[in-house]
Amino acid sequence: GVSLVWTGPETRASGARDTAVVVRELFEGAKGHVLVAGYSFEKGESILAPLHAAMRDRGVAVEMFVHLDEAESTPMDPEWYLRTQAAAWRTRYWPFGAPTPTLYVDPRAAVPRSRASLHAKCIVIDGARALVGSANFTDRGHARNIEAGVLVDDTRFATELARQFHDAVGQRLFVEV
Repeated sequence: GVSLVWTGPETRASGARDTAVVVRELFEGAKGHVLVAGYSFEKGESILAPLHAAMRDRGVAVEMFVHLDEAESTPMDPEWYLRTQAAAWRTRYWPFGAPTPTLYVDPRAAVPRSRASLHAKCIVIDGARALVGSANFTDRGHARNIEAGVLVDDTRFATELARQFHDAVGQRLFVEV
């Protein structure tokens, strides 16, 4: 099935579900694998705590595809730049310690003026459910904006979406850091 996910003022007869509530339920219900891609975070602790608990308590494997700000100048060692920025991301948005998700980034972040951006926002749970939407995990994305998304309960779609990201890793469009 397909259902509407919404962040912002509700309409009178809305059957939409709140994005933050849906994400929490998805993370809490994960049994084996979670893929999270493209979200901006401000308060990683509140939205990511149930994901960490799934990792810690049930051994759920988590892959996160995250956006890193591009380098201001060409780094002498692009891999070092990506690793350093990823470490800063972990410090800022993953305050829980181990276990930690596998992080993937676009290597173009090490190229000044590349203007590359991971803007797709999606979550795939156990290859069976997928959330695709526009809401970031920021104060603005959850308290001020109007955002829409679609929750898809379809194994074929969820598997295809996850495969798209994994194929991109295979082609080095994303690298593990």
